[in-house]
Amino acid sequence: ENANRGLFLDSQQTNASLSAKKRKRKRRRELDLKADLISRKQRREIIKHAVEKITYSMLTPMNEQWHKYADPLFSKISERQQKLPRIFMRTCSLSAALQLCETLGEYSRLLKQLEFHGCEIRAQTRSQQNAIEGFVFRNGKHTFSLVTKEDKIKIVPKSGTEFSFQVNGNRVGFWGDQIM
Repeated sequence: ENANRGLFLDSQQTNASLSAKKRKRKRRRELDLKADLISRKQRREIIKHAVEKITYSMLTPMNEQWHKYADPLFSKISERQQKLPRIFMRTCSLSAALQLCETLGEYSRLLKQLEFHGCEIRAQTRSQQNAIEGFVFRNGKHTFSLVTKEDKIKIVPKSGTEFSFQVNGNRVGFWGDQIM
């Protein structure tokens, strides 16, 4: 009798676990249906509409937060760079040249890892005569999306564009190709 009872309990547990799996599958199907209620085109329009509402003044606090994040990162490198002799001097020692290369390597690594959201950046492509300045609100793989002081949204390609931003009172410049 106990053996039969044990089998009965085991089969009950199996049924319970099967019903849990069925409930999960049913819930997953419901979520999939909800996700399909809005098409990709509709989602794109909603996001586009939300992006159009972003203004320059909305991103000013974000820029202040960005400086709290970026200033300490660049201060260490800036201190080391100030100790180096001028690059343009012809009589530059080998150790100074090595220190300079190390500092430039640190800049390059830092720029690749840097979070640009909220950074006030200046961008100038080779084809444009005037530079575009604004806050970065989207950092894509190949583009920066900026909000200008006139509350216009500009999408700037990284490739072939010279960027610069102000940190610790110094202007840092780089080519967008370096951070792609």
